[in-house]
Amino acid sequence: MPIRVRRGIIHLDFRYKGKRARITTGLAANPQNLKLAERWMAEIHFQISLGTFRIQNHFPHYRHNDPLKKEGTFTEAATAWLESHKQSWAEWTYNKFKGDLEGRIIPKIGSRRINEITAKDLRLVRESIQAEGKRKGGKLSNRSVNRIMQPVKAIFNELHADGDIESNPAARLGRLKQKRIAEIQPFAPAEVKAILKAIDSRYAPFVQFLFESGFRLNEAFGLKWQKVNLVSGVLSVRRGHVLGKDKDPKTERAIRDVEITPGMMKALKDQKRLSYLAGDYVFVTETGKPLDVNNFRRLIWTPALKKAELDYRYPYQCRHTFATGMIESNKNPLWIANQMGTSLEMLFSTYAVYFQKRGWSQKWSQAVVKGGE
Repeated sequence: MPIRVRRGIIHLDFRYKGKRARITTGLAANPQNLKLAERWMAEIHFQISLGTFRIQNHFPHYRHNDPLKKEGTFTEAATAWLESHKQSWAEWTYNKFKGDLEGRIIPKIGSRRINEITAKDLRLVRESIQAEGKRKGGKLSNRSVNRIMQPVKAIFNELHADGDIESNPAARLGRLKQKRIAEIQPFAPAEVKAILKAIDSRYAPFVQFLFESGFRLNEAFGLKWQKVNLVSGVLSVRRGHVLGKDKDPKTERAIRDVEITPGMMKALKDQKRLSYLAGDYVFVTETGKPLDVNNFRRLIWTPALKKAELDYRYPYQCRHTFATGMIESNKNPLWIANQMGTSLEMLFSTYAVYFQKRGWSQKWSQAVVKGGE
């Protein structure tokens, strides 16, 4: 029974956040108070089902109403938060949050009691991170600082939503104004030639494939020979490769069959001579292992740009180069979107200026109306 009478006093008995709560109401056990207790209990169960129940709102003097007073520090709260999300996050996300918390946040406020941390404390933490800058020197962008503070805000938001803290200091911690860094800076044809000439010859087919396919890096890393049909000219994208593991694509549109264009065909045939007998993956290192994004950028991509005397641009600009090049060639947007594994709407919004220059705005609208999307 959720309502119990002990020594003539009504007690409520229920489970909240995986723990049993047995709380005295202080009410004498008479018919009127028992009816009141039933309504009270029904309201508690209703709020728990909605996720709005706060134990201190009903029982402000309950000795267990603030579990974090027993658990203690921010370090313990952060560890519990990471563990509670570990199975639902991508491995990269978990490692990024864990690294930022352990490397940047916990050394500053890890020993502080969670219910004593104020909005001012969090602002000081952020100021300290800005002052420290990058690990290897240089200034952190506002975007990077916001990302480092993201798990801190998430921890306090969840603690407050669960009723573990009375006030949320992160609610008053706004985001720093940030510039958009994902600018579209496609490579010109002459720059593409310079990069392919400067790149390590073993990885030239891979870079050429990026320029010719518009694939995301993880899609190219995860491409396997069994999904490449050089006879029919069709390539199937089914998996990506991130942090040493194959993973499902992020969106349904990323799962697709694409046309192997002449440029892609040349890159794949050149690569076939290097890795077809090395294993399942198309693009591999000299030891036959799938490529890794960090090593590729550091050891292959960056040196090639320096050798070609070009300012640094992210490898993702290969994807932008493909998209803008196809738009300039008046390729059908539906075809471009499928090759890239994105929606027609996203394609048009991302590359709107390039479409407008080619007079594609009206044609795109008509394609959507006819069910192209």
